[in-house]
Amino acid sequence: MTTGSDAPFATFCHISDYGEAGYRNLHRMLAFSAPLNLWAPSSVLIRQCAGISPKSFVRYVDKGLIRIHARAEWITDRASRDAHPWQGAAWDPQIDDALRSICGQDEQAPEAERRVVIAPPEEGWDRATAYLDEHPDQVRRWHRIFTSATAHTKLSAGARETTERVRDQGELAVARSILRSAFNHGLAIRGTGSDVPLLLSGADRQFMKLLEESWAPPRLPKRTADPMLFSELAGQLVEVLRHLDIHRGPRDVDAFLKGKGRRHLVTWLHDVCLRYRELDPRDVDGSIIRELRSQLNRGKVSRPVSEALTHPVTTSGGIVGFLLAALECVQDPGNSVALTGMAAAAVGVAGGVAKQFGIAPSSYDGPQWPFFYAYRSPARGRQVRTLKHVLAEFR
Repeated sequence: MTTGSDAPFATFCHISDYGEAGYRNLHRMLAFSAPLNLWAPSSVLIRQCAGISPKSFVRYVDKGLIRIHARAEWITDRASRDAHPWQGAAWDPQIDDALRSICGQDEQAPEAERRVVIAPPEEGWDRATAYLDEHPDQVRRWHRIFTSATAHTKLSAGARETTERVRDQGELAVARSILRSAFNHGLAIRGTGSDVPLLLSGADRQFMKLLEESWAPPRLPKRTADPMLFSELAGQLVEVLRHLDIHRGPRDVDAFLKGKGRRHLVTWLHDVCLRYRELDPRDVDGSIIRELRSQLNRGKVSRPVSEALTHPVTTSGGIVGFLLAALECVQDPGNSVALTGMAAAAVGVAGGVAKQFGIAPSSYDGPQWPFFYAYRSPARGRQVRTLKHVLAEFR
């Protein structure tokens, strides 16, 4: 990652692993990702569950805010998709015809610049087989985890669902299926060039933790920074945005993405991650909400009400200017210059007073992105107080 106001924060999400919940979080992940890399998204679930319309989804891909990665048959072969045993794989002409067209347009572009990317054939099965040949003791371990009562807290939903299909084929098939999912997931993250894997469930994070603690196959992609730390912080941010959504009610995220809000949020999260990057992921629980609360509490609205009466715009300079312009207008009602002067003075006085009492936008030195997200505008005094209260209730 780089620094600066336009810092990238490339994220990756195997979104269909989370079912409908993943798609309900789509607009939240998009709000802080630059860009958001999605693996083989389901057009069915985009249409049914996402807070983004199919038309907007295609537009975000076209603009590069979302990048799609999938095997060739997912992107290009409608018959294969419609014959898939999972109903969510079905082809949607409005979305998938457009994605296939974008893929064709980008075919000659460098891979890093493509908006829809065809991924290479999977390597997970072969890598999992080779690893278990070298570490046969891991076969029983992963079978034991899969069949335990706590499997749902330790294995990702996608890995469990895929492995369930081979349960009856024995311990080796179970272990191979789990590790195949892990390898494919890691290779996909590396292939997209993402900084942060978005693991939206505790089971996913526990799964990756188990992999890291118990075995470190040399073929598993390694990264320069700890992806689990960034993933943990990003996952916390998704929950904060969900809380803000509850507060503000349903609202199109388009205005936030088009305006300053997204840039502010990407930079804010990027900077938080850089400051926390030396910590263990287990030591950052609740860090995002604490960081945001702290910054909001330290932030100040310029020229609060207590200073309003002493501000130049409401003292002699502003008032006298307004009165002199008014007097000249009374003495010479036809004087257009005087009328203009009085109007300007009135605007100055009214605008200044309005700012002090929170009627007009005020200058605020705390984080602005929560206000763009919740209110579509920069922070105002009353909104600062309201948002502090809302976040104080966050659990």
